[in-house]
Order: sequence, then C-alpha cells, then structure tokens
Amino acid sequence: MGQMDMSTLIKCQRVCRAWTKTIQLSTSLQQDLFFLSREDPFQKTSWVYNPLLAEIFPSFFPPSTTTETSVNFETIEFAKNSESMRIFLRPEASWRRMLTTQPPIRKVGEFTWGCNMFGCSWSQTKAEPLKDGLRMGLLFETLLSESGPYWKHQTWWIVFGGPTPINAPGVIVAHRTCSHYSNFNSDGTQMIHELDLTLVTVRHASCIEDDSYESDESECPPDYAKSVKPAKEFTWEKLRACYQDLGVDLSKLRMIEYNQGYKDY
Repeated sequence: MGQMDMSTLIKCQRVCRAWTKTIQLSTSLQQDLFFLSREDPFQKTSWVYNPLLAEIFPSFFPPSTTTETSVNFETIEFAKNSESMRIFLRPEASWRRMLTTQPPIRKVGEFTWGCNMFGCSWSQTKAEPLKDGLRMGLLFETLLSESGPYWKHQTWWIVFGGPTPINAPGVIVAHRTCSHYSNFNSDGTQMIHELDLTLVTVRHASCIEDDSYESDESECPPDYAKSVKPAKEFTWEKLRACYQDLGVDLSKLRMIEYNQGYKDY
C-alpha cells in the first residue's frame, strides 16, 4: 500500500474493514495521507504540499515557479455546485484533518497592509505555535471567516516561508527607494523568512460605495447587483451560506498583534 498514490490509498479504506484498520494503524501510511506529521531530521525548510489538497484548493498552494498567486475561492471546483459543497463541507470530511504540508506548518502569522490618500499602515500578527501542524480546515475557515465587506476591497496571498519564500508578493519584497516603504519592506521581508506561513493581506481603499442604488431599490436594474459585486464575493457568500445550512461553525486562527507601522505622506 505504501506505493499507492494518495487518492488510491484513501479509496482503499472503502474496500473492507481490514484494509481500513491496516491503513489507520500504520504510521507510515497515515503520514502518506498527511494525517500524521513526517518530520525533517535535517531541519530543511522545504515544503512538500499535500497533493490532494493542492488539487482541490489550487490557489492555496502556489507553485514555487510563479509569484503573485492570490487566494481565489472561484478556483475551487466543489464551490461551483451546491450539492458538491454540501458533501465537501460536511463536518466529518477527512480533508479538514489533513496537514497542508510535510513537514507540518507550525509558525503562522499575518501581515496586513493598507494605503489611502493619507498614507500607509501595516500590522503584524501571529498565532501560538501549532503543535500538531496546520490543518486544512483551519486554514480554509480562517480566510472564509473574514467579514463580507473585506471581500470587496481585500486581497490575500499565502506565502510559504523559509530562506527562499514561495509566493512572496511584490508589494512586500520589491526593492523601493522611497523612505515611506523602507520599514514596511524590512518588516514584511523578515516576517516571511522567519515564519512557516504568512497570510499577506492588502486592503484597497475605496472612495465610493458600490451600492449606489441603496436609497431606492425600485430603481435598481435587475442585473445591477451582479454587475457591481465581484464574483469572488458571490462565491464567499455561497460557501458561508452552506456552512450555515450544515450547522457548522467556522474556526479561525487566533492571532496576536506584535507590531504596527504607519507612514504618512
């Protein structure tokens, strides 16, 4: 069984109880399925993505050869069909308990940056070290738990850290000569190197509200709401609604702020 790919190994558990028990009691097979951690004895920071999760949640596992891959729920196939959503989001679904990587992600934080006409601000938060590693259910629901308005004016990148971070956005690592950005760049760059995983969040300022027909709904054209609301927000709403229908509470990583920065113009 140790030579089987991950998908086949999971299906083997449906054959008979004996096979199920064998797989569940085998440490090596549970590591192959990303339910148990496989530690790196040489302490090298080289992440092996969970192949099954990378297929289901492509924007959460960016290729090391590309940059600027932001989180996009629209790329999740099961989110395109209501029945598929109910199957995947059920509380007992095994993907929730799977580790995102081997070796496991344990140090997680968030770097949040926003700019408007007055200046730029940023904050850094981090969670307590995760002894058992970062499970996919927690990562997925941490992003899904953001409030609706943020989805209109916010973008996330998932950065896997280490000596050579994967998916570090240019907004963090791009060399800038402007003094306004010097501390911002140094704080962000240091963070993505030190932590195993950093959620980089960029908030976009907006001077106007999208809902310009709010004062009189009768004047609103039938397709107006659909034209101004981003597709990613529709997907976010559908996923949240499915959680409510299933009676499943959203979990979220608890983060503690440890640094704030601001530069005015």
